[in-house]
Amino acid sequence: MCVCTGGLICGACVGRHPAAVAMPVQLIDQTDWPKGVTIEDMKDSPVLEVGGEGIAMTDGTNTVAAHSWREFDRLDKAGLDPLSNAELYMSAWFYRRRGFIPFMEKAQPAKTSFVRDLPMNGKLPALLDPDLAPAVSQEESDFIQQAKREGKSWQQAYPETRVKRTRAAGKRGHLPFVSFQTDHGRVSITPLVYGDYDHDGFEDVLIFVVHDLDPGTLTYGFTAILTRKNAKERFSIVRPGP
Repeated sequence: MCVCTGGLICGACVGRHPAAVAMPVQLIDQTDWPKGVTIEDMKDSPVLEVGGEGIAMTDGTNTVAAHSWREFDRLDKAGLDPLSNAELYMSAWFYRRRGFIPFMEKAQPAKTSFVRDLPMNGKLPALLDPDLAPAVSQEESDFIQQAKREGKSWQQAYPETRVKRTRAAGKRGHLPFVSFQTDHGRVSITPLVYGDYDHDGFEDVLIFVVHDLDPGTLTYGFTAILTRKNAKERFSIVRPGP
């Protein structure tokens, strides 16, 4: 089964598009996307985890509730932020359940892939840039930028990083993920979609990232797109998250 870039989950596209036979755009978790439903439909489909009241978004003066991805995305692009840390925590469900939408609207079948072997274990931090580590202060952001200029990996920038939990691909509805602990908090990474997002022939992977900062006072989630062009280089970020 492949995922048509037009927005439908189907099997008929294989064979009509020669490139799709080898490496189609693949949504890993299809449990929340009923068969025959388009991307436009999904934009308006409520995200159940945020509840009936939605997520309160504010520009400092006005407050509006977001119930669907279309509403959340529009308010986010307009510069509104979640009203509180609790709302910020809940807003992560928009990225987890609907964050694949912008990726799939642009992605196309890939010719070559070096991202399918994204290791969901302790090897991953050594293969990532430090951008994905938590940074909620200017000092930490400056530290990450300096580490990047020095060509350091996440593991080199944060050598204290250690695995807390992993889960391989399993039964329906359970995605693979890995969780790391650093001195700055906990980070969890889950792959969501594979496809050629930037149309360079190489496959990219959309990941869902959660930062849970110690001692648990701030938790937020976002998506980022990773890629690489050979099996020896680190995974670089095509499009950052927050």
